[in-house]
Amino acid sequence: MSMSGEFKTVFLTDEETGEEVGFEIIDAVEVDGNKYLLVVLMEEDEAQDRAYILKDISQDDKEAVYRLVDDDEEFNKIAVYFMEDNNEYEIEI
Repeated sequence: MSMSGEFKTVFLTDEETGEEVGFEIIDAVEVDGNKYLLVVLMEEDEAQDRAYILKDISQDDKEAVYRLVDDDEEFNKIAVYFMEDNNEYEIEI
């Protein structure tokens, strides 16, 4: 994870294309011992209406490793935690 201006950012590498994709971190929660990030794509001059949830799958403290939560059941469970933590979020589940 790296810092960019006032926003914390995280970069993921697309396994299919090898392209690096940047996300701005909006919020973070810990659920059942797992850490999750609520993120939006880093796109200049565009409204951020689509958010993603990343799960920390790091094996050690040396390097943070994240993956997109694509399991519907896990996504819905974690989305509820983000909405309960901050009522400004409207996440479609």
